[in-house]
Amino acid sequence: ETLLPACPHARKVHCGSACPGSLQHRHSTHWRRPCRLASSSTFLLTAACGGLMRAARPRRSLFRRVAEDDVHAKAVQRWVDKVIIGLGVCPWAQPADRNRRIRIVTSSSRSEDGALEDLREEAALLRGLGQEPPTGVPTTTLLVCPHVTEWANFVEFNRFFSERLAYGEALLQEFGSKVVAFHPQLEATNRCKQIEEGDQLIVKGPDDEFLSCTVLRREAGSQDSPGEEQFFEVSAWGTVPAQSLEDEQLMIDFLAEERTLVVAERDVNRILGLEEPEPGRGALGRAPRPVLHLLRRDDLLAVDNDQAQQTLENNQKLVETLGPGHFDELVRSCD
Repeated sequence: ETLLPACPHARKVHCGSACPGSLQHRHSTHWRRPCRLASSSTFLLTAACGGLMRAARPRRSLFRRVAEDDVHAKAVQRWVDKVIIGLGVCPWAQPADRNRRIRIVTSSSRSEDGALEDLREEAALLRGLGQEPPTGVPTTTLLVCPHVTEWANFVEFNRFFSERLAYGEALLQEFGSKVVAFHPQLEATNRCKQIEEGDQLIVKGPDDEFLSCTVLRREAGSQDSPGEEQFFEVSAWGTVPAQSLEDEQLMIDFLAEERTLVVAERDVNRILGLEEPEPGRGALGRAPRPVLHLLRRDDLLAVDNDQAQQTLENNQKLVETLGPGHFDELVRSCD
């Protein structure tokens, strides 16, 4: 799946794509702070919190590579105010914003490794805050990443999210935070679950042909390296015409003889048998800049499942009523 947003707090399932609460305060005081994509459902609920004071000039820590209140952070703040809070996409965002629990900062890094280091530093600030930190202490963070050139392309951004961040799960064990991704060009897919033995996939093969196959096993060592690229040994049993990938019904031509090969996770087109995301779901995952949103696991676990499910349903109706184009216009207006 890819990164799909919805309300990070709406934990019905994965990314995408309900926001537990806290980005950064709107004070001039410098605080040390905090979604098959996005799959989908936890994606957008995640982006719903915002709050950062608008200072006269950007502030940069002497020891860290993130900036507050620069032009990029302000664009994302407007998006939080106008879309996430303004349209009620995430019911947890407004109280988080009111209590100054949302932190929005911009990474100055120009490489994937640098942005990942900034993300880890922000996640470290959220670790160990406790259930109810004092008002004004951020408990959720939006790291804006406008300077990684490759990430202007959503495919590359989504590759980083899936391979380096393990679909938002890579920082859970060490820091207790999940990552939800947003992007100006975000598109929803059903690739949000971890691939397991026995899963049936559509993959791009070595000759750029699309193959239907069954996962036999992870390559040795792969499962122990969540930050590294994952590989799978698969048994290919059919070919899929590229034009068929866009159709409701896949056309699969069965091979006369199955063949075994090793494929990288980045070459997986989809997992067969999973429900495709609702039309328009990707609209909820679009932001004015590439954004990595940190959500504390404790905050996500505290979300009521019924309310999360209702929020997802309300957001889908909102997209259907307003149309994806309306959301795209709102995102553009935040620049």
